[in-house]
Amino acid sequence: MHDILDMIPEGIKQNKSKAILQHLSEAWRCWKANIPWKVPGLPEPIEKIIERYVKAKADGWISVAHYNRERIKRGANVDKAVAKKNLGRLTRLWIKNEQERQLAYQKEGPYVSNSEGVSMFNTMLNWLESRKFVPIPFPPTNYKHDTKILILALENLKETYQAKGRLNSSERQELALIEQAYDNPHEFLANIKKQILTQRKFREVSLEMMDHYSHISPVYDVDPIEKIVDAYLDQYLWYEADKRGLFPNWIKPSDAEIPPLLVYKWCQGITNLHDVWETKDGQSNVMLQTNLNKLADKVDLTLLNHLLKLITDANIADYITGKMNIALNYKDMHHVNQYGLIRGLQFSSFVYQYYGMLVDLLILGLERASEIAGPPNRPSEFMEFPDVETQCNSPIRLVSPRVPFRESRS
Repeated sequence: MHDILDMIPEGIKQNKSKAILQHLSEAWRCWKANIPWKVPGLPEPIEKIIERYVKAKADGWISVAHYNRERIKRGANVDKAVAKKNLGRLTRLWIKNEQERQLAYQKEGPYVSNSEGVSMFNTMLNWLESRKFVPIPFPPTNYKHDTKILILALENLKETYQAKGRLNSSERQELALIEQAYDNPHEFLANIKKQILTQRKFREVSLEMMDHYSHISPVYDVDPIEKIVDAYLDQYLWYEADKRGLFPNWIKPSDAEIPPLLVYKWCQGITNLHDVWETKDGQSNVMLQTNLNKLADKVDLTLLNHLLKLITDANIADYITGKMNIALNYKDMHHVNQYGLIRGLQFSSFVYQYYGMLVDLLILGLERASEIAGPPNRPSEFMEFPDVETQCNSPIRLVSPRVPFRESRS
């Protein structure tokens, strides 16, 4: 403030200082909301000082946020108000980073070139043809499992409220809709199918962060009716995909075994490999491990739409990708998601598992993937091969399951 007042002639200092303070305050508000700040006609030297002030304040603001987070992670005694304020600051920083990522995609994207996109599409197409996969149709009007699938979806949604003592108005509205759907399932199912068929514009989703103290994760507040539609679609896709054998035996987690049994099967699979302990010619077993970093964040929605149309009805594929392309807001921060999956939607785990299968096929190659999966009419169990010759066809003997998708809450 002293720097600015020194630049102003003596006679008008008092009148202008209040206006400049308002400019300072507004510039800081714009920085926090991640929106551009520009005042037409403001003298350049004063503008530069205000920008310098905002940068200095921002550096201090970020440093305090990280310092307090380290204290919270260490388990130090932190005041409740400080912890709450820290969560708000980290949420703003996370959203600023996400908005910059979306902006970079608009300027520089798409990151998947035409030739890469075509080869990924062809890989999935060839795989589905070799497995004789029958695409998932739009849910028929008189689908025999309709009521059961809706009840499962509603029970999943209702489960989150069992431990809650106090509900806000949105949560009370959602519970009332769930009860209404239980009482009148046929009318609800007709509305759900109509929305999947016709709805392509969706309500804004508000975003908050849940504090786990070691880390934070996003929580998405989706409109209750849209949430029920998404939950039904999620149950329907998983059921139909499982019935048609979309996911091969190495895709985990799956209904084939609980996690402790999976570990046991993995150990058994290694032990039962042909000549696995043979070392006479200096052979050795090698386990290769790779980390596919931020896979969900790097999904191109246009490519995803084409990939989904290979396994399901075009209306369902358009609904899913349209729902990923929604507006997100937190207080005074708003942006539209144009790049990457929104992990808090009900059907996101299915989409992520399907996209992950494509990545697996690109790593393994179609030939070895087919050998590990077994023939389409008699698919192999996890870690099993039809014969020793098939097992020894490739240096890649076994594939371990990927780390499961961590869902954000919705």
